[in-house]
Amino acid sequence: MNIQELLKKWHEKVNLPEIELLISHELNKNRSFITAHPEYKLNFWQIKKIENNLKKRQKNIPLAYLTKEKEFYGRAFFVNKNTLIPRPETELIIENVLEQVENNENKNYLILDIGTGSGNIPITLAKELRELKKNDFKFIATDISKKTLKVAKKNATRHKVKNNIQFYKSDLLKNKKLKEKIKNAEKEIILIANLPYVNENFKNDLLKKEKSKALKFEPATTLWSNDEGLNHYDRLIQEIKEICDQNNKKVFTVYFEISPEQTNYLTKKIKNYFPNAEIIFKKDLAGLNRLCVWK
Repeated sequence: MNIQELLKKWHEKVNLPEIELLISHELNKNRSFITAHPEYKLNFWQIKKIENNLKKRQKNIPLAYLTKEKEFYGRAFFVNKNTLIPRPETELIIENVLEQVENNENKNYLILDIGTGSGNIPITLAKELRELKKNDFKFIATDISKKTLKVAKKNATRHKVKNNIQFYKSDLLKNKKLKEKIKNAEKEIILIANLPYVNENFKNDLLKKEKSKALKFEPATTLWSNDEGLNHYDRLIQEIKEICDQNNKKVFTVYFEISPEQTNYLTKKIKNYFPNAEIIFKKDLAGLNRLCVWK
């Protein structure tokens, strides 16, 4: 069977770009090769692997889990079933942190990523800041899952920034060594968190919708949260408060990725612990509040 015959066989079951992507992944060729060489003969094992992935795709298994790769901020990241798949919306965090750094060019920050997942956020920032000749920044990335941290470390090695990032297994800020690191940090801290924020109450309805069915294949611990989807953030705010109470000289700028309808409720939660906090919301490409920045 050649590429054209395989495309013809599957084009009514899986959309064409995805078929081409799975073929190019198996052949380790780019998409242009697929379109330019429809007569290319596939061997038995290639066909078997491609069709096995196509059957999985029919069941809504995310494409990124089939190719073990997802692009984020122009770079490819390894992903598997232990990690949340990076979303384009999260690139808003990168843009705003870089803007903060560029507007305060004389400052060197400790950048702390809570719930790092694939490590896409700290790795991207480390790469971007290196390109800006800013090499004095320190990075810490945490995750509650040992298996997830293994993926993040693999990506850090892949992108040649493993020596720039310290990794900790931690439930939010509870790790004692992590607390010591934060306590002894002389730098101002940029704390980033893309924690579970999808309202647990919406889970059953969301998973019934065609466009959301793939969510059931991503780790539940990376998606769902109770208390209107803000339980994880509420706990993290409390832990930041405890650190600030112990050392009132600590300066945090905090970045939370959120769901747009959480704007008012999250504001109340932050103000409950930090009445004088300066809070702003940044909009995504759809014009919706996606990023909460507070200090």
